[in-house]
Amino acid sequence: MANAGIDGSVCNLEFVLNATLWSGTGTGTWTKLSGPGSAIFSPDASQPGAKVSVNQAGTYDFTWTEFNGTCQASDIVRVIFRSLPAVSAGKDTTICISDNIQLQGVGTGSFSWNRL
Repeated sequence: MANAGIDGSVCNLEFVLNATLWSGTGTGTWTKLSGPGSAIFSPDASQPGAKVSVNQAGTYDFTWTEFNGTCQASDIVRVIFRSLPAVSAGKDTTICISDNIQLQGVGTGSFSWNRL
């Protein structure tokens, strides 16, 4: 019996997969079933908790297949990789401590200014 773990959604191009290796003597392998770009598994595709990195945002299905020497079983997990929104804080400017300046940030979605 194979268990690929739970589906996920992230705002970047990396996700830590979470399969469960059921058979004590078996092995498993991750493969990309579908998705718009390529996928790399690290440290390698045989780790139940491998990190998958993709080169393009979108919806991907990954298959976890377990082998116990005689039989095999597979399960699928779906991960949605979302692009980060475009944002720009504007050009860098130097002002004196008592001066004021109008900030010129632009972006998609909603955003706010924070003082660091």
